[in-house]
Amino acid sequence: MDEYDLQNVSGLLAFLRDANVRLVRPQFLRELHQAGRAWPRRQEAEMARTVSGETALLSHDELEQKASQGWQAFSILSFSHC
Repeated sequence: MDEYDLQNVSGLLAFLRDANVRLVRPQFLRELHQAGRAWPRRQEAEMARTVSGETALLSHDELEQKASQGWQAFSILSFSHC
């Protein structure tokens, strides 16, 4: 079993990629809230886009690119539902 240092950006990115976890773009959630719509399940969010056309979910490559450009601190909120 792999161990990941989730307090380290590279460890967190490796975990997200290996576990196939995708982060939701905050703008997408704001737009849903403003429209009075419920947050979708991941399966539904896979195909969703923001008003500006960006994907609802951040790609692993996009996260790695942001990290390589000095994006060293960010917050993640995690939730799950059935």
